[in-house]
Amino acid sequence: MKIYDYVVEVIADVEPKEAFLKYIDPKFMKAWQPHLIRIDEEKGLLFQQGSKGVLIYQSGDGEMQMNVHVDLCEGNLFDVTYSVPGVVNRCINHFMKKEGKLVWKMIVNFKFEHDNIPDKAIFETTTRQSMMQFIDYLKR
Repeated sequence: MKIYDYVVEVIADVEPKEAFLKYIDPKFMKAWQPHLIRIDEEKGLLFQQGSKGVLIYQSGDGEMQMNVHVDLCEGNLFDVTYSVPGVVNRCINHFMKKEGKLVWKMIVNFKFEHDNIPDKAIFETTTRQSMMQFIDYLKR
């Protein structure tokens, strides 16, 4: 088993409360995640505390299913776990306000069943890119 732990922080000139509310609202996901095909809810309203579901993404000529479970969703915290076969990814999101700007800190944990995994820096870069995709969506 291989484990990666890291933190990514982005600062943006957007309203933190709006960012948090749009981040946890499934109806906005397709706007900033272009490969997302659909969201299947399995327990509760997805992205609310205790909810479970499946995110289905376009992947090459097929689809990829990612299970999602929300452990905590309150105030400015969003703790969510994503999983695909062989990988579990927990993300603890903090949406804070500092000097009128959003400070979004994501604490990330990946657990891989196998050791032949790309370098941790690749995952950190991909996480930052995904966060910036969301920020860019908010600024439109």
